[in-house]
Amino acid sequence: MRNLAGIRDSRDIPPWKLAAAYLELRGVGALRRHPPPIARFAGNRVAYASYPALVSLFEEIYLRRHYPFRSTHAGPLVIDCGANIGIATMFFKAVAPDARVLAFEPEPTAFRLLEDNIARNGVNDVKCLSVALAAEEGRAMLRVPQPAHGGATLRLAEGAGWPETEVATARLSTYISEPVEFLKLDVEGAEVEIIDELAEADALRRIANVAIEHHPTGSDDLPRLLACLAASGFVYRIATTNDRFWTEQQLLLIHAFRTVAPH
Repeated sequence: MRNLAGIRDSRDIPPWKLAAAYLELRGVGALRRHPPPIARFAGNRVAYASYPALVSLFEEIYLRRHYPFRSTHAGPLVIDCGANIGIATMFFKAVAPDARVLAFEPEPTAFRLLEDNIARNGVNDVKCLSVALAAEEGRAMLRVPQPAHGGATLRLAEGAGWPETEVATARLSTYISEPVEFLKLDVEGAEVEIIDELAEADALRRIANVAIEHHPTGSDDLPRLLACLAASGFVYRIATTNDRFWTEQQLLLIHAFRTVAPH
């Protein structure tokens, strides 16, 4: 029902366009045993690693609006952290075609698909960066459950036996020299240290909206995160990612926003 409500209530992307894209994605998945390597939706041609994961991303980002981006001025700067194969980046550009996007994705297979999808669809003003965001610059081991499926993490799944790959790390504050309209963080447990680093570098004040998928790594993570956002002048709202409550897999979505424009 939430998927249908997302189609009906869309104000920035025509509802008929969302409905047609969703029917095509669902229809291909149901009718074809082996979906084509390039999927089509909403005028995009998208390479992917997992078709069910692609459909899930479309539902979460285009229909359920996990990332409630609304452009308030021309040429907004959007930062997509944990860009994966680029579905959220393409959503931001669909909502605001003149947006400038920095898309960060450290997992090598996902990054190749991200770059391919941006180039294949002629998406302008997107810069793709193959680094993991963290508190310090350097190198770190990224744990990868399945390449390009999402879930690659620096901070979670220790001892799970997942394959690891060494990646470069960077501080997000070094990329922020102007006001940011929207920051998306889906970074599998690194969100608290990224927000802390932005606050310590006095860069958090430049950001108008933050959408965070919260993956707790400790019992004090959520209070620390919310306190840091509040201290920087944000108000926030919290939602769950699905309809199953009180499970170990239950994640939270946090949308933090300002009532006064950043500077």
